[in-house]
Amino acid sequence: MGDEDGEDVCRVCRCEGTEEQPLFHPCKCAGSIRFVHQDW
Repeated sequence: MGDEDGEDVCRVCRCEGTEEQPLFHPCKCAGSIRFVHQDW
C-alpha cells in the first residue's frame, strides 16, 4: 500500500490522494497520520 512505496495516504481511508480527491495536512501531525482527504 502507500506507506511501503513512500506515497502519502489518507489517515481515514488509507487511500492515496488523487487530482479529484487531493490530500492535505490539517494539523501539525507527522508521519502516517499526517494526511487526510479534503472531503473528510
